[in-house]
Amino acid sequence: MRDLIERLTEDVEMLKDGYQENLTIAWHSTVMRHAAKDIQEALQRLVESQAMSVHPQVQKPAVALPDGWIEWIGGECPVGRQDTVSFLRRSGEMVESIDCADDFNWGRYDRDMDTDIIGYRIDPA
Repeated sequence: MRDLIERLTEDVEMLKDGYQENLTIAWHSTVMRHAAKDIQEALQRLVESQAMSVHPQVQKPAVALPDGWIEWIGGECPVGRQDTVSFLRRSGEMVESIDCADDFNWGRYDRDMDTDIIGYRIDPA
C-alpha cells in the first residue's frame, strides 16, 4: 500500500509542478493512465478492507463438536420447522431436543457471539 501511495504522490507532484506543460500528449496520457490505475487499485483495496471489517471471515467453532453433529456457520434454519433438533452454542451450551428449531436465530452477527449456533443434530422423532 505504501508503494501505491508513493506512486500516487509522485504522479500528483509531477502534474502539480507544471511538468504537464513540457510533456508530450502521449506521455501526459501515459501518466494519467498510471494515475487512474493507481487510484483504481487503491479504491479496490479500500473496498476489500472495508468488506473484511464488516463481514470478517467465519471463525471455526471454539468448542469441538461431538460425533454425529453437523458444523454450522450461519444462515437460514437448515431443518424443517417441526423437526426435533439439538444444537450447540459457541459458549459450549448444548440445547437438546427442541421441536421448534425455526424459532431460534441460526444466522450470525458481525462478530462472534456466545449465542451463535455452531453445530446441530437432528434428533429421532
